[in-house]
Amino acid sequence: MKIAPDDWDLIIVGDGSGSNWNYHSGWASISIEKETLNRRVWYGGMNCGTVNFSEMMAYLQPLNWYLAVEADRRKKSRKVRFRKVHIVTDSKYCKDRGNSTERAPRKNAPLWRIFDEFKRHGLLLHWHWIPRASVDLNVFADKLSKEARLALKNSNTQDIVDNGFDNFKSVYDCNP
Repeated sequence: MKIAPDDWDLIIVGDGSGSNWNYHSGWASISIEKETLNRRVWYGGMNCGTVNFSEMMAYLQPLNWYLAVEADRRKKSRKVRFRKVHIVTDSKYCKDRGNSTERAPRKNAPLWRIFDEFKRHGLLLHWHWIPRASVDLNVFADKLSKEARLALKNSNTQDIVDNGFDNFKSVYDCNP
């Protein structure tokens, strides 16, 4: 994968960690913004999520932030410019679906529509596949996504709801 020196505004390298909807999932990514050369780390997790869901979440977080930053810049400069975003993933599923123009209802269709919405707001998304662990930033994202998943796995939030819910007040207790 080669990206020309002037052919990008944002690069995101990410990874997801998960298996199926019965288990915890995590994601992480690193974004590099050309204008400032700032690198940001993004990560998170959910108590249930597939690996493909997690792979996608690694990119939704930084894209949402970048869209907000660009909206502020557009207000100040009064210039509208398309921004080239290169997404680097070790998921062939993400690369193939991300570069596809067909959005027929399939698994994760609502999430893919969110990526389409970023395009409608001026972010030109280019998806690139790399082999797992071939780039240091991907190795870092992989490790951090697993740590995010394991942090949730080791929490007892579901146990609190299952076993101690009688101690919580509901909205009906506050406003009958």
